[in-house]
Amino acid sequence: MIQSYRPGNHPWSEEHTRLIVTGIIEQVLADPTPIYRLPGIFGIVDGHGNDRTGKKVEQILRALAVQYGVDPGIIKEVKARRKGRKASTPSTTPRKSPAKRPRATTPDSPSDDH
Repeated sequence: MIQSYRPGNHPWSEEHTRLIVTGIIEQVLADPTPIYRLPGIFGIVDGHGNDRTGKKVEQILRALAVQYGVDPGIIKEVKARRKGRKASTPSTTPRKSPAKRPRATTPDSPSDDH
């Protein structure tokens, strides 16, 4: 006998919990700004742009994922999606090399004027 449920009244399963945890991770990583602005974080432990807060947020999200049976690799995947590439694909974007400056000559150094 197949039991029918009204929409929204299906029994809760572990898969539903994993979907919520995955959603929480995706939402937090999509816009972490409100977390960085929390009283007691902003201007206190944020280190004027360092990544301490971001690393702590990721540590907490990994623990949440593991606790509820979600692959913690989802964090790396979501972050890579935000940057527009796959998590396992290394960046192929060429890095801009610093501009070369002409050497400063000193009065004692030989010149190329001869």
